[in-house]
Amino acid sequence: MSQRAAFLLATIVTLAGCTDTPIKDGYTAPPRLDEAMIDPDAGGMTGGTGGMMAGGMGGMTGGAPSTNPLEITTDKGAVMGVSANGVRVWKGIPFAAPPTAENRFKPPQPVAAWTMTRDASMPGNICPQNAPSRGYLGEEDCLYLNVFAPDPAPAMPLPVMVWFHGGAFVFGSGSDMAYDGSNLVKRGNVVIVTVNYRLGALGYLAHAGLATAESSGNYGLLDQRAALTWVKNNIATFGGDAANVTIFGESAGGRSVCWHLLTSGSHGLFHKAIIESGFCNKPTYSKADAEAQGARFATAVGCTDEAMAATCLRGKPAMELVTAAVSMDPTPGGIFYQDRATGFAFEPTIDGINITEQPGATLAAGTGVAAVPVLQGANSDEGILFHVTVLGNVVPVMTEEEYVAALAQRYGQDAAAMIVAQYPIADFGDDPNAAITEASGDGVFLCPARQTAKLLAARTGASTYLYNFSVPLAGIPVPALEGTAFHSGELPFVWGNPYALGSVPPDKQAIADGLQDRFLQFARTGDPNPMGAMPAWPAYTADNDTLLSFGDTITTVMSHRKEQCDFWETVPPRDQP
Repeated sequence: MSQRAAFLLATIVTLAGCTDTPIKDGYTAPPRLDEAMIDPDAGGMTGGTGGMMAGGMGGMTGGAPSTNPLEITTDKGAVMGVSANGVRVWKGIPFAAPPTAENRFKPPQPVAAWTMTRDASMPGNICPQNAPSRGYLGEEDCLYLNVFAPDPAPAMPLPVMVWFHGGAFVFGSGSDMAYDGSNLVKRGNVVIVTVNYRLGALGYLAHAGLATAESSGNYGLLDQRAALTWVKNNIATFGGDAANVTIFGESAGGRSVCWHLLTSGSHGLFHKAIIESGFCNKPTYSKADAEAQGARFATAVGCTDEAMAATCLRGKPAMELVTAAVSMDPTPGGIFYQDRATGFAFEPTIDGINITEQPGATLAAGTGVAAVPVLQGANSDEGILFHVTVLGNVVPVMTEEEYVAALAQRYGQDAAAMIVAQYPIADFGDDPNAAITEASGDGVFLCPARQTAKLLAARTGASTYLYNFSVPLAGIPVPALEGTAFHSGELPFVWGNPYALGSVPPDKQAIADGLQDRFLQFARTGDPNPMGAMPAWPAYTADNDTLLSFGDTITTVMSHRKEQCDFWETVPPRDQP
């Protein structure tokens, strides 16, 4: 396997957000604006300012006001985009000030206005991260977003879809070509926004010396909120409807969507939500535990004087902070079953301001949840990606003792005994790694999605829709993943773009079209049922326990993995990640 393939495969392991009836004849899909697929970075585009510059302040042009429809005035200044094949694209638009120097470890600050037209033909910097097989990448000046919209500009405001990328809160970017919004724009006549946000320690380090009245940690989550505020204030000038915004994301991006649903400061900035493999009820650190981890991290990078820790941490090179966070020596079981006390897990945590309680408690009470339509689901074989040795730092469990120990690390001894009884290795050909793979898929992804759907349906009064995705990709470069619908495998179906781990099989293009049409219809109306589409996708309730399955066909399924998911609702909840 090539170095590039190894890197691409290894990076997928981070997508978990963890440090986790056939289509009937006569159905007509919504019209596409243009059948051609474009690559906005590959040339053949018109508009722009000629010179291109990635990151920083980008290219600037001055002069008299322009009548060019690609020149759009935001609340901070004008940006010049590019266009081809029915799609206008603006990249690298800053939505907050660079989070550098004194702005490091602070909530996002307002970006300074500019007077000359900004070249928006290239993406901004990606946020600092430790990329598998490539090491340190990115720049702290990274709070940029990208906008994809129809060309010509619409006569009426269009639905807006804002994407939060996956990557375990430590990896990824909104400008990844897997998330190019051109296909969705052309198929659905919508406006797409993709967002960068701070990652790892730079995005989520909580420390008593850094705490303010606005946050202790959670800077990356607040970056996302700042991007949503930018959308509210500016998207109308790009042809979008600020009163019809859907947030969507996969894995860590899906969990981000969960957090916005559960935090009042984000409410009102979006009107619908799509969660792909996002496990909303996963517990997180308390403020005390998050700040204790932060103190341990500060010591690890040489900031041992508590009184000077904030100054010391802000003075460290970004590369030192990012690489220091990658310290966990793997034990058998994969990333879900590691001892957090020996490493660092940076993600949204309870800060007492933005997040005040465990997500499961908020969901159960219902009072702090945004009452908006939600579409969510998981893939049939979620667990396998995290238990195959080809994906780098994964140590499989080889014995029943290692199986029990791994489960106990995550759930405690009593719950581990319950899980082993539910998933005995004898049911998996005496293969303990196969048993824990199945338990991971059900316990971390699939069954939490059902439980979240039940709670949302019962508590918010808004419609919720549940799906299961079970289509294997074509051209999978990892034999162990062949024939499975692994974690992230739905992404080519959602976006219609090339993907590192495979592509939509030619004979499953109708499934991809049906999935996109339903997601797009949900973004328009809050109901994922396009006119004439069969089967109808019913709103989920505990009584009907019905989801829509995207598999060999598109069909409704009742009581999907009911025995397993009923079991997981009896497992005592954890109070740590």
